[in-house]
Amino acid sequence: MLSLGWVKAITAIALLLTAIAGGWIALRLCATRKCSRLLSSANALAGGFFLGAALLHLLPEAQESLAVVEGPLPWAMILCLVGFLLILLLEKLASAGGHHLPDTKTLSKRNPLYPYVLTIVLSLHSIIAGYALGAGATMNMVMIIFLAEVSHKLSAAFALGVSLVRSGMDALHLRRVLLLFALMTPFGILLGEFVSSRIQGQTSDLVSGIVNAIAAGTFLYVAIVDIIHEEFESQERLWEKFALLVCGLAFMALLAIWV
Repeated sequence: MLSLGWVKAITAIALLLTAIAGGWIALRLCATRKCSRLLSSANALAGGFFLGAALLHLLPEAQESLAVVEGPLPWAMILCLVGFLLILLLEKLASAGGHHLPDTKTLSKRNPLYPYVLTIVLSLHSIIAGYALGAGATMNMVMIIFLAEVSHKLSAAFALGVSLVRSGMDALHLRRVLLLFALMTPFGILLGEFVSSRIQGQTSDLVSGIVNAIAAGTFLYVAIVDIIHEEFESQERLWEKFALLVCGLAFMALLAIWV
């Protein structure tokens, strides 16, 4: 059986390849209706994964780890809100030209800084999620975070790729930016593994709790604002997308029972 370290290495490679694939699809196939529909369905399923991972796994884990902090304040909830508000702030800065992050149909050149700020927003979330995965102390937690992240990575890279193409960026620079984004989650995983291997005891629990709580906030934002709100804004295939969302959430709920 593979060790936890090997599993983390495999997930890092898988997430890297998934991001590269998403960027490639944006460059080659984004104009086809079939590709758009497939990514929309995958995104709806990912919404359930993210919502379940945040509320049923990451947040309870953070509450348990942060129980060592004395005082009346619910620190896990506060840090979860910090993660949510941080991504909200960065995304609103990115969408100053009137755009929304995953809405690849409306991205344009009106705000020349948008693709770069978008890259920062997606990269920050990737590093936080990667850190939480890398710092994961159990196989179950690593696989839960991996499942939530990989299910959304394709569409996130796709959205970024379309934004970069429509910004008029030259091909070489565009590929470099996409590669940099693809490397952010593996970097977060390595950082999480490095830090967690050098701290022990109560300090380890505290750091793990902080990261899991912030990651839960970013997961909630991605689920509610970037996926659920955007996917359900259109009435097209409403019940199909709702069923996929519920399936993703139900799967995470079953994992919460089993693990």
